[in-house]
Amino acid sequence: MAEAMRGATKVSVFYMCPLILTPIKAMVMMNRQMNLPAMQRILQNFEIESEKMDMKQEMMADVMGDIFEEEGEEEATDEIINQVLDEIGINLSSEVSNGVHAFGVLTQPNHLPAAR
Repeated sequence: MAEAMRGATKVSVFYMCPLILTPIKAMVMMNRQMNLPAMQRILQNFEIESEKMDMKQEMMADVMGDIFEEEGEEEATDEIINQVLDEIGINLSSEVSNGVHAFGVLTQPNHLPAAR
């Protein structure tokens, strides 16, 4: 039985050698064609740019988070805008409720001028 196993092993090795040599030859040709230092530089540049992009994304997320977290800011801004408009004599709420457009045209549907 041991002789049969050795014979089967020899036969399988005999048929496997040419099949293994083909991928080995392809790998050797690939190694000759690849420029490993250039590939390393490309990968290093990619890593650096990826880190920069991650840092910028974090900064943008922080800024957007700060903007949306400060709810009182909107009310303060509205107060400042209303104060400035009051100082120059514009009452925005009454003009909007009367339907007066910035150009003096009435914008309420029942007061629109007829089309010519």
